[in-house]
Amino acid sequence: MDKKLVFTLSLVIILSLTATGAVAQDLDPPSTPTGDLPDHVPGEVLISFYPGVNSAQAANKMAEMGVSHKRQIPAIGVHLVKLPPGLSVEQAINRFSRLPGVEFAEPNYILQVAAETPVEITDQWGLSQIRAIDAWSTFTEPVTKEILLATVDTGIDQFQPDL
Repeated sequence: MDKKLVFTLSLVIILSLTATGAVAQDLDPPSTPTGDLPDHVPGEVLISFYPGVNSAQAANKMAEMGVSHKRQIPAIGVHLVKLPPGLSVEQAINRFSRLPGVEFAEPNYILQVAAETPVEITDQWGLSQIRAIDAWSTFTEPVTKEILLATVDTGIDQFQPDL
Protein backbone atom coordinates (compact mmCIF):
# COMPACT_ATOMS: atom_id res chain seq x y z
CA MET A 1 0.00 0.00 0.00
CA ASP A 2 2.85 2.40 0.78
CA LYS A 3 4.40 1.85 -2.66
CA LYS A 4 1.14 2.80 -4.37
CA LEU A 5 0.87 5.97 -2.28
CA VAL A 6 4.47 6.99 -3.02
CA PHE A 7 3.98 6.25 -6.72
CA THR A 8 0.74 8.28 -6.85
CA LEU A 9 2.29 11.24 -5.02
CA SER A 10 5.34 11.13 -7.29
CA LEU A 11 3.11 11.10 -10.35
CA VAL A 12 1.06 14.05 -9.04
CA ILE A 13 4.22 16.07 -8.35
CA ILE A 14 5.68 15.33 -11.77
CA LEU A 15 2.43 16.26 -13.54
CA SER A 16 2.05 19.46 -11.53
CA LEU A 17 5.60 20.54 -12.39
CA THR A 18 4.98 19.80 -16.06
CA ALA A 19 1.71 21.75 -16.02
CA THR A 20 3.38 24.70 -14.26
CA GLY A 21 6.02 24.84 -16.97
CA ALA A 22 3.33 24.97 -19.62
CA VAL A 23 1.50 27.81 -17.85
CA ALA A 24 4.71 29.83 -17.47
CA GLN A 25 5.26 29.95 -21.20
CA ASP A 26 4.56 33.21 -22.98
CA LEU A 27 1.07 32.98 -24.42
CA ASP A 28 1.43 36.14 -26.51
CA PRO A 29 1.66 35.73 -30.25
CA PRO A 30 5.02 36.62 -31.72
CA SER A 31 5.43 40.36 -31.98
CA THR A 32 4.74 41.96 -35.29
CA PRO A 33 7.11 44.54 -36.70
CA THR A 34 6.51 48.02 -35.36
CA GLY A 35 5.89 49.19 -38.91
CA ASP A 36 2.31 47.93 -38.57
CA LEU A 37 1.53 50.64 -36.03
CA PRO A 38 1.44 54.35 -36.82
CA ASP A 39 4.43 56.37 -35.59
CA HIS A 40 4.82 55.92 -31.83
CA VAL A 41 7.48 56.27 -29.17
CA PRO A 42 9.29 52.92 -28.98
CA GLY A 43 9.12 51.29 -25.57
CA GLU A 44 6.28 53.44 -24.22
CA VAL A 45 2.60 52.66 -23.67
CA LEU A 46 -0.34 54.71 -22.41
CA ILE A 47 -2.62 52.86 -19.97
CA SER A 48 -6.02 53.84 -18.60
CA PHE A 49 -7.66 52.05 -15.69
CA TYR A 50 -11.38 51.91 -14.96
CA PRO A 51 -12.61 54.37 -12.31
CA GLY A 52 -12.93 51.65 -9.65
CA VAL A 53 -9.19 50.92 -9.76
CA ASN A 54 -7.33 52.96 -7.13
CA SER A 55 -3.75 54.17 -7.49
CA ALA A 56 -2.31 51.34 -5.38
CA GLN A 57 -4.06 48.71 -7.52
CA ALA A 58 -2.88 50.45 -10.70
CA ALA A 59 0.70 50.55 -9.39
CA ASN A 60 0.45 46.86 -8.52
CA LYS A 61 -0.73 45.94 -12.02
CA MET A 62 2.10 47.97 -13.57
CA ALA A 63 4.62 46.31 -11.25
CA GLU A 64 3.29 42.86 -12.22
CA MET A 65 3.98 43.72 -15.85
CA GLY A 66 7.48 44.96 -15.00
CA VAL A 67 6.98 48.42 -16.49
CA SER A 68 8.36 51.69 -15.12
CA HIS A 69 5.85 54.44 -14.39
CA LYS A 70 7.10 57.61 -16.13
CA ARG A 71 4.23 59.93 -15.30
CA GLN A 72 0.49 60.24 -14.90
CA ILE A 73 -1.69 62.57 -16.94
CA PRO A 74 -4.56 63.14 -14.49
CA ALA A 75 -6.63 65.33 -16.80
CA ILE A 76 -7.31 62.33 -19.04
CA GLY A 77 -6.69 59.54 -16.50
CA VAL A 78 -3.76 57.97 -18.34
CA HIS A 79 -0.44 56.54 -17.13
CA LEU A 80 2.63 56.74 -19.35
CA VAL A 81 4.86 53.71 -18.76
CA LYS A 82 8.25 52.63 -20.06
CA LEU A 83 8.52 49.00 -21.09
CA PRO A 84 11.31 46.68 -19.96
CA PRO A 85 13.85 45.53 -22.55
CA GLY A 86 12.56 42.64 -24.63
CA LEU A 87 8.87 43.54 -24.29
CA SER A 88 7.50 45.05 -27.48
CA VAL A 89 4.76 47.66 -27.57
CA GLU A 90 2.43 45.16 -29.23
CA GLN A 91 3.04 42.52 -26.58
CA ALA A 92 2.53 45.03 -23.75
CA ILE A 93 -0.75 46.26 -25.24
CA ASN A 94 -1.94 42.68 -25.65
CA ARG A 95 -1.03 41.78 -22.06
CA PHE A 96 -2.41 44.94 -20.45
CA SER A 97 -5.65 44.71 -22.43
CA ARG A 98 -6.33 41.29 -20.87
CA LEU A 99 -5.85 42.48 -17.28
CA PRO A 100 -9.02 43.13 -15.27
CA GLY A 101 -9.44 46.80 -14.45
CA VAL A 102 -7.62 48.06 -17.55
CA GLU A 103 -9.84 50.22 -19.73
CA PHE A 104 -7.36 50.50 -22.59
CA ALA A 105 -3.67 50.33 -23.45
CA GLU A 106 -2.26 51.95 -26.57
CA PRO A 107 1.05 53.09 -28.02
CA ASN A 108 2.32 56.56 -27.20
CA TYR A 109 1.54 57.85 -30.68
CA ILE A 110 3.58 60.66 -32.20
CA LEU A 111 1.39 63.51 -33.36
CA GLN A 112 2.01 64.55 -36.94
CA VAL A 113 0.78 68.04 -37.70
CA ALA A 114 0.00 68.71 -41.31
CA ALA A 115 -1.31 72.21 -41.85
CA GLU A 116 -1.04 74.84 -44.50
CA THR A 117 -2.08 78.36 -43.78
CA PRO A 118 -5.05 79.12 -46.02
CA VAL A 119 -4.77 82.22 -48.20
CA GLU A 120 -7.98 83.73 -46.81
CA ILE A 121 -6.62 83.73 -43.23
CA THR A 122 -5.71 87.42 -43.51
CA ASP A 123 -9.36 88.27 -44.11
CA GLN A 124 -10.50 86.67 -40.86
CA TRP A 125 -10.40 89.24 -38.07
CA GLY A 126 -10.76 86.77 -35.16
CA LEU A 127 -7.81 84.61 -36.21
CA SER A 128 -5.63 87.70 -36.51
CA GLN A 129 -6.67 88.84 -33.02
CA ILE A 130 -5.63 85.54 -31.39
CA ARG A 131 -2.41 85.46 -33.44
CA ALA A 132 -3.28 82.10 -35.00
CA ILE A 133 -0.60 82.45 -37.69
CA ASP A 134 2.09 82.85 -34.99
CA ALA A 135 0.78 79.78 -33.18
CA TRP A 136 0.71 77.67 -36.32
CA SER A 137 4.27 78.68 -37.22
CA THR A 138 5.54 76.90 -34.08
CA PHE A 139 4.58 73.60 -35.69
CA THR A 140 6.59 74.27 -38.83
CA GLU A 141 9.80 74.88 -36.88
CA PRO A 142 11.81 71.96 -35.46
CA VAL A 143 10.53 70.95 -32.05
CA THR A 144 13.27 71.06 -29.42
CA LYS A 145 11.24 69.91 -26.43
CA GLU A 146 8.17 67.83 -25.62
CA ILE A 147 4.82 69.52 -26.22
CA LEU A 148 1.76 68.62 -24.19
CA LEU A 149 -1.51 69.39 -25.97
CA ALA A 150 -4.66 70.18 -24.03
CA THR A 151 -8.23 71.26 -24.64
CA VAL A 152 -8.95 74.80 -23.54
CA ASP A 153 -12.44 75.56 -22.24
CA THR A 154 -13.83 78.41 -24.30
CA GLY A 155 -16.50 79.22 -21.75
CA ILE A 156 -19.33 78.56 -24.19
CA ASP A 157 -22.58 77.54 -22.53
CA GLN A 158 -23.36 74.28 -24.30
CA PHE A 159 -26.99 74.49 -23.17
CA GLN A 160 -27.56 77.90 -24.78
CA PRO A 161 -30.50 77.39 -27.20
CA ASP A 162 -28.89 79.58 -29.87
CA LEU A 163 -25.91 77.26 -30.09
